[in-house]
Amino acid sequence: MNKMYNTIIQALDELELHYDRDDEHCMADMKIMCETTPFHLRMVAMEDQEVLYCFSVFPIYVPEDKRPAMCELINAINYDKVIGLLTMDPKDGQLTSRVTCSLDNGAINTKIVTVALQQAISGLEDNYAAILKVLAA
Repeated sequence: MNKMYNTIIQALDELELHYDRDDEHCMADMKIMCETTPFHLRMVAMEDQEVLYCFSVFPIYVPEDKRPAMCELINAINYDKVIGLLTMDPKDGQLTSRVTCSLDNGAINTKIVTVALQQAISGLEDNYAAILKVLAA
C-alpha cells in the first residue's frame, strides 16, 4: 500500500467512519448519511499522479428531459466554488460532487483527507433542495 492510501485509511478510522477497503486499487468506499439522504462516497489514492480523488454520488439519476435545466443549475453552483465541483454524466444523468487534491511529492495528511471528504459531501448536500427542485419541475 502507498503512503497516500494509508493516510486516507488513517483519516477514515479517526473519523470512525464505516467503509469498504479496496487495497488493490487504493480505494475506500462508504455510504455517508447526511441530513437529507445517504450518499455513496469514494476516495482514491492515485499515487502515480500524486492526486487524492474524492467523489460522492447523488442517489437519483437525472431524467433526460431534465438534464438541460440541471446543467444550468450545475453551472450556477460551480461558478463560485473554490474547492470541488458538481458534474453530471450526460449519458445517464448521474450527479457527482468531485474533489481532486494535487499532492506534490505525496504531501498528504489527515486534514487534507478530511477537507476533501467534507467538500465532496457538501457539494451535493448543500444543493440538495435546488437539485430536487429541478427534478420536480
